[in-house]
Parts: sequence; structure tokens; C-alpha cells
Amino acid sequence: GPRGFYGSTRPHLALEDDLAKCLGTESAIAYSAGVATASSVLPALVTPDDVVVVDSEVNLGIRTGLRLCKARTRWVQHGDMGALEAALTKGPDPPKKADARPQRLFVVVEAICQRTGCVADLATIVALREKYGALVILDESLSFGTLGATRRGLTEAAGIDVSRIDAIIGSLEHAIAGVGGFCAGRKGLIDHQRLAGAGYCFSASAPPASCSAASALVAEIPKEEGARRAAQLRENMKALREALSSIVSGSSVPLELISSPESFVQHLRWTGDAEEG
Repeated sequence: GPRGFYGSTRPHLALEDDLAKCLGTESAIAYSAGVATASSVLPALVTPDDVVVVDSEVNLGIRTGLRLCKARTRWVQHGDMGALEAALTKGPDPPKKADARPQRLFVVVEAICQRTGCVADLATIVALREKYGALVILDESLSFGTLGATRRGLTEAAGIDVSRIDAIIGSLEHAIAGVGGFCAGRKGLIDHQRLAGAGYCFSASAPPASCSAASALVAEIPKEEGARRAAQLRENMKALREALSSIVSGSSVPLELISSPESFVQHLRWTGDAEEG
């Protein structure tokens, strides 16, 4: 059954504790489907009176969450920090109704963009967060388990204390090879989702055995076995990027390798005429 009724077992609670400990946050909540995590977290935290500044290339889960929360959305060009700051300096929009609650600013960003393979400039984003009083929701689905000295994600790789991020979304279906997703952050923010997160309140809970397996792998991430897997991933990533770079440089086809060198997600993008593509 759903987590909020009779679907929570000790493995579910242990997994949440293990995730919070690994990420260095006060608390964490586990969802039973990775694809439904962002689309549950965003409507739980963002109200229709709020403004969300978001990258134009975000994944489907974030786009679904934005539609469901019905907030005012300001789209900015992919990876453009100048456009991000311009959107933050724009100020609040006119309220939708007379009794609207105070408007908040959110920035939603992927650590590694699924659609381009680019790594976010988290240091600049956090600096802008603090300059303009915004709240940051960071999707670490592809970076958790792959980036950072102990594979804790982009926050670690960029040297950003997790307390400067308001909510971290992640998936257990990539580096962990399990089932479900999670959100980590301040305890009050996490506890609120236990009443407002649709994927927590209304979805059947993940199998307890999958939670125990995920806990075991989360514990391995900062240890020797996690380091070995990450090293192998970097070797594979380097080989893939070299092969794709060779293809692009040796071809007359108008293609561009657009992904960050440190990302294991690599994309080629057509740069010719749309009609020819």
C-alpha cells in the first residue's frame, strides 16, 4: 500500500536514513518510482503563486512537475547564467488573486542534463540563489553515484555545502540500479512531502527487498567498491568521448559534440539545416 498508510516498513525507513547520511542532509524521503519523483516533489513545494526559473532543456519529470504545480515559469536558455540572473532580477509577477500568498522564487536545475549531457555551473547558481533570495531544487539523478570525490554528486564535485541547496532530487534507478527516487534536504521540507507528495501519498510503496538492496549500494558509494565502479565509468566515458570526437572531426556531416567532458552522458547535435536533418 501507499507509504502514508500501511506501506512503510523498516527497510523503507532505513533507506531514507542512509540517503540522508550519505548526502549530509537533515532528512530524506523515498519515492517508489524514479520517473515520478520530480513530478511529486515540485507540486508539493511550489505553489501557483510562486515563480520558477528553469533551464530550457530540463527533463520530462521536471516539466511534468511544473505543469502540475501551475506556478509561473520563466524559461532560460540552456546553461546561460546571464539569462538566469536576468530572470531572477525581473522581480515578482502580479498576483493571480487578491489574497495570494507571498511570492517565492525557485530555480530548478539538473546537475547533469539528460537531454544534453552538460554539467550545471552550480557555483554560479548558488551564488545567484543567495544574491536574489531564491530557493534551489537540484536534480542529482545522473550525478549521484558518479560525480565527486566520494560520488555524492555535483554538490561535492563543485565544493558546495548541501545546506546551500534547498532540495536535492535523485534517482535510485541509475548508479544504484534499483527502484524509486528520493528527495533530501531540511527536515521540515521533507516532512511536508509526507502529506503533500502525490507519489508518496498515493502510490504503492517500493518492495522492501529493493530498499534493502538500495541501502547496501548507497553504503558502498563512498567506499572502495564505489571508487572502483566510478573509475571504470570514467574510463568508459573517456573512450566514448574520444570515439565521438573522432567521428565528428572526421565527418562532413554537420554534427557537434555538445556534452561536458566530465559527464558520462554524451550527445551529438545536428547543426545543419532543419530540413536536411
